[in-house]
Amino acid sequence: MKKTVSRFFLYGWRTNLKAWFILPPRNMTKKETIAISKKNWSSEPVKTSLQPVQFNSPLSLQPVCRLFLFAIFFGSWHTVLGQSDWLTEAESYLYTDPEKTQNITDTQWPRLWQENQWEATLTALLYANETNYYHGRLGALKSGLSRQDSLMQLMGAGLDSVPDQLYYKVFGEFHRLGYYHRLGQHEKSRKVATHLLALLKDQPQETLATDYAEFITATYATLAVGFQDEFRYNKAETHLKEALRLHTQFNHDQGTLLNTQNLLAQLYARQQKWSASNRLLTQALDYYEAVGIDQFKNSFTSCAILLTENLYKQKQTALALMHLERWKPYIKSDYKYFGALQLQHAQILLESDAYDQALTLTEPLLQLENGNSQPWKLKAQAHNLLGDYYGRKRRYKTAQEHYLNAYTIENANNPAGYKQPWNFETLNKRSQTYTKQNTETAWDSIIALGHEAVRKMEYLQKIHQADGDKAILAQQVLPLLAQSITACHQKYMKQTDRKWLESAFYFSEKSRSNILLDALQRNRATTYAGVPHDLLEKEALLKRQLTEQETPAESTSSFETKRELDSLITQLEKSYPAYHKLKYDRNTQSLMQLQQKLRPGESVLYFMVTQNSVYGMGITLDEVSWQALGADGSEDPALSEFIGLLSDPNSDLEQIRILGNRIYQSYVAPVLPEESQRIIIIPDGRLQNLPFESLYHSEKEQYLLEKAPISYTHSATLFDQLQNNTAQTNAKTLVLAPSFTTADGFSPLAHNQREAETVTENFPGQVRAGNSASLTQFKLDASNYGIIHFATHAQVNDSVPDASFLALSPTEKTHRLFIQDLYNLRIPSQLVTLSACSTEQGKQIQGEGASSLARAFFYSGTQALVSTHWQINDRSTAQIMKGFYGALAQGMPKDEALFNARTQFLSTHKFDGYAHPYFWAPFVLKGNRQPIKNEGLPDYFWKYALAGLALGTLGMLYSKRFRNSSASSTL
Repeated sequence: MKKTVSRFFLYGWRTNLKAWFILPPRNMTKKETIAISKKNWSSEPVKTSLQPVQFNSPLSLQPVCRLFLFAIFFGSWHTVLGQSDWLTEAESYLYTDPEKTQNITDTQWPRLWQENQWEATLTALLYANETNYYHGRLGALKSGLSRQDSLMQLMGAGLDSVPDQLYYKVFGEFHRLGYYHRLGQHEKSRKVATHLLALLKDQPQETLATDYAEFITATYATLAVGFQDEFRYNKAETHLKEALRLHTQFNHDQGTLLNTQNLLAQLYARQQKWSASNRLLTQALDYYEAVGIDQFKNSFTSCAILLTENLYKQKQTALALMHLERWKPYIKSDYKYFGALQLQHAQILLESDAYDQALTLTEPLLQLENGNSQPWKLKAQAHNLLGDYYGRKRRYKTAQEHYLNAYTIENANNPAGYKQPWNFETLNKRSQTYTKQNTETAWDSIIALGHEAVRKMEYLQKIHQADGDKAILAQQVLPLLAQSITACHQKYMKQTDRKWLESAFYFSEKSRSNILLDALQRNRATTYAGVPHDLLEKEALLKRQLTEQETPAESTSSFETKRELDSLITQLEKSYPAYHKLKYDRNTQSLMQLQQKLRPGESVLYFMVTQNSVYGMGITLDEVSWQALGADGSEDPALSEFIGLLSDPNSDLEQIRILGNRIYQSYVAPVLPEESQRIIIIPDGRLQNLPFESLYHSEKEQYLLEKAPISYTHSATLFDQLQNNTAQTNAKTLVLAPSFTTADGFSPLAHNQREAETVTENFPGQVRAGNSASLTQFKLDASNYGIIHFATHAQVNDSVPDASFLALSPTEKTHRLFIQDLYNLRIPSQLVTLSACSTEQGKQIQGEGASSLARAFFYSGTQALVSTHWQINDRSTAQIMKGFYGALAQGMPKDEALFNARTQFLSTHKFDGYAHPYFWAPFVLKGNRQPIKNEGLPDYFWKYALAGLALGTLGMLYSKRFRNSSASSTL
């Protein structure tokens, strides 16, 4: 029996675990479910009329995990349990009416429990859990799982009488895995997965293959979707490949294997690994064609759409059109996803300047009936495409009418944008059309759209949990905010009214580091506010329900959920004000607020990079200057050339100075106040990779480094939070200085032991040198030290950011501290110094900056960070760090301490090879600039105090002797 059950379980689970195109499984009719439930099990699979159903809108990216055809799983137990009437009735409503299913099982299980029918009791509970999971009733699912756990515990020895008790345990953990996955609490889902797999570890391979293979492969696939949610792509890929390996080991059929392989294709597409994604999709499409499209129609259509989309994004429009023509015979006009494919065809034709053909395909989509999947969404997208068509014809008024129609349809059918921020695309299109009109009224309209987008974004940021969802949201909003900044600048150039400065600054702040700010607020809130766990879980549950609901206009369920969430937030505000303030009080820093926090002599260089321009603000306590600095920094070849020269110790110093002066005059001179004595730089776009200290002023014959102390931050809001963050106030120091040989794959670090001694000479603490600098020990130490210093190697992986790491002692099998590890650690240090190569570098994420090791430390709660732009020299680094920590020990602010250390180094080596910026320019300070603090008096205070006391005592003795001697002379 179990072998047959497993096949159907595999079919149900695999066709519905999708991080890409998701289609709700077609609800089984009562007739179908009864037919299935009455079917006697045999060695052959049960045949049903149901087709594998997988996908929803071709553009949906919301991960969903469901158990489908659950009724098949327990259909044969009608006879075994002798309760066919209630089982048949429960199954008939399992995927159509959760209330009725719940009522039936709630009526039955207490009776069955009283009669000591343990297996029937567990079956009733599993039916209830399944219907609640399937319908997204996560609160009821949580209660059901808790009830199941309690009853299984109360059964005691009676549980041994249940022949398939392990099935019930595994199935319960599987529902729990899905529960946490749906909540977006992926760390908890991973713990559940570990427990689930542990339940099966002692089972014979034959039993695993015949009875539990589907649980195992689906668990790995679920974990992969969770990792993808968190942008941990290498982990997601590893788990999907393991699932594929297990499919092969367990001899699963090709169709089942392709379901997981298609997930991998989507993952590759998300990383823009086009060739890998296209190869897997082509394999799947060839298979579906060979065996017959009808039984894989939804899988076939979704793969076709994704492959076409990949080709379109690669600008291979001719090839995309060729594939569409190839697939057209398989996709009939009466098929519910025909409209989605036709819309994509029209979009590609429009991009190929085949305007009339695009119009011919698009206009009929406005008449779609309910036979198509989500017709309102296709109608809205059709209006958007027609808006694009008329925009290219320069019929802007007609274009705006279509965009407005699309926006109206979207808001009417998806009022809060819960599932996906569809209408941001429409807002962007409206804004772009106004930009082309280039009139005073058009600029006002763009700014109004920008404010509307911010309001929607702020709401969605509160309810979305996963960083992946927030990143997708940011990608939707950023272009519109950039256009709003440009519109503000146009208004400012005509009116020079300060309100346009404030508006542009506001839009820029709203576009920066939202994921990082959310992480900081979330970590601080959950760590320090003391909110009960059940309230935190309820908050997460309601947010997940909102993001998963696809509510038609006439339904009120989404509004009820929203009211419940709002009520809970109000309760948190009253009962736990600290938590509410820390998590929800996102007061974006205004330009005026930033100015008020500056001191005389302090200047902020604030850059805004839009699609077509770079804007710079020079901000002091009393004044603000705003200038357009030229083309997009990412398109400035001088920047790339300059950074390449800096990172090469053998490059020509004179060439560096010439190019450095050109960049200084382009980006810095127009906005840097001459009287600046302390500089804070808030870069954007490509400028985030630029160490500004190395820019050169040819007339003054000095680097910017020599003018004033410099620090960096991602945004003014983040800067303000980090200045006020006092989570850790001890000055205990942890230094990690592992040893390496060439056999470890790294070059030896001859000076890192001396560097470690330099740190602890100024701040006594713990040195983990050689073999003691292990990954295991660091994870134990991480949260206990106010200062952490890494003197080691680092390796950056731009294509897979999570694979970037700091190298620790190679004596352990696992000795690399990856970015993904830092996301799961709490490191509330006052200062972390990454004295390793290229720790500031990483893949650029629009609006967030580089996905670097440095950023990951901020994510884990670090207040200030010294990191590096390129490979560093061991010897020069040791000298600079000696000066840096010596200045910190004297009570200097961090930026001034680094300034002193580097200017002294440059002065010492002005006429030798170490004068090259390669040796002193890679270091950057980000975050809190304040001096190192201690809860009590720091250790070095007592060192100096004792020394002072000794000197004072000697002075007193000398003075006394001197007075005695003088008195004797007088006598």
